[in-house]
Amino acid sequence: DPGCISFYKKDGMTFAVTAGRWILGSLKASWIAKNVSLDDNNLIKPNDSKVLIVRVLPGEIGLIREQGVEMLLDVGTHVFNSGTVSFKGQLKYANQPQFSHGRYHYLRVSRGYYGKVWVEVMKDGVKALVPRLLDQGEHYVDSHLFIFDGFVKCNATTIEHGSVHKVSVPK
Repeated sequence: DPGCISFYKKDGMTFAVTAGRWILGSLKASWIAKNVSLDDNNLIKPNDSKVLIVRVLPGEIGLIREQGVEMLLDVGTHVFNSGTVSFKGQLKYANQPQFSHGRYHYLRVSRGYYGKVWVEVMKDGVKALVPRLLDQGEHYVDSHLFIFDGFVKCNATTIEHGSVHKVSVPK
């Protein structure tokens, strides 16, 4: 079928073939998945195989672990054949104002709000976690120590977050 891929295994290795008619010329070869649609499936993992194909659509991000290390996948089709990659899911940016995947964090602060976070800073060779209020916008953070504490309205009369205190005095 057009737009499909099939997989066969021979001598412990997995091979992919495009649409068309294929004859396996060896008794050691066997089909493990036939006519898998590349258009309909965002995740393809044939049984008894190390192959993993992840398709990430626009507006989404893919979450995987490769040898235990968290990784993010951008838009596109990603093919892995190592057996050391595990799929953790896909997220749509529009549905998630905040998400974390290991050391990677995404935060979308809406207009009229602050994001209350704890961030790592380095001063005089010493690392410390300090509270911060993030303005509206998209924020990407790469840190194991990052902590998200929620959102707070900018027009609140008092905002308290750790050692940060913001008081609005009406005119």
